Amino acid sequence: CAIGQLVNVSAGISGGMLAMTGNEKLLRNIIVGSGILCVLLSIILIPIYAAVGAALAFSITMVIQNVAMYLLSRQFIRTCMKESCHE
Repeated sequence: CAIGQLVNVSAGISGGMLAMTGNEKLLRNIIVGSGILCVLLSIILIPIYAAVGAALAFSITMVIQNVAMYLLSRQFIRTCMKESCHE
């Protein structure tokens, strides 16, 4: 869980930035996809590893969700800067 939380803190406010820039649908898709991934990983890992499996499923999901939000928000910022979105 600590590794997942470290990635969460390192990614910053990527989710908030996506929401504030009009990318709510993209943010929603990331969150829904992460939820589905967490359920699937939980179904696979919990019977094998019990509590450790639950922590692994949650941490893996948190890492993937935050990396996806960070990369997409970074891509949006780069595109916006090239196209002068601030006009």
